[in-house]
Amino acid sequence: MFFERIPLTIRLIMPVLWYGLIYYITEQPGASSESTVQVVNETTAPVYKAISGKEVAHDLSNPIAEIINAYFRVGAHFFVFGIEGILLYFAFRKNLIFDKVIFLYSILIIAVLGISDEIHQSFIPNRHAAAIDVLKDVLGATLFIWFICRFVKNKRKNN
Repeated sequence: MFFERIPLTIRLIMPVLWYGLIYYITEQPGASSESTVQVVNETTAPVYKAISGKEVAHDLSNPIAEIINAYFRVGAHFFVFGIEGILLYFAFRKNLIFDKVIFLYSILIIAVLGISDEIHQSFIPNRHAAAIDVLKDVLGATLFIWFICRFVKNKRKNN
């Protein structure tokens, strides 16, 4: 497969660059849950008013916004750390065939990166650390790595 020809240096740089992007996003005070729910609230306020007949004050959020924001934030953790997990796994296993030891090392590294991300986040205004976010990061990476390894295995089997 084409990705097996990617040199080791590139495979090692990719997860570093991706984590740099995660670090940059974490740096943004506007990436807080309170900020994103505000945007979602403004977007969903007309829908909430149409359904409930109630106007939502600008400093409060409606239940629709709360639900959408919660799913969005879980999805964001799953996605960004899922990609990080795949990139880490790929750095150590270029053919993406499942290897239990590499899988466990990748998940361990994701846990450390998730913890460091939460610690970093705790120093940013309007942001806070949450242990549950580390769990989301690890679960996202676990599922993404499992999925990509299954996908590659099935692709090889069909060829």
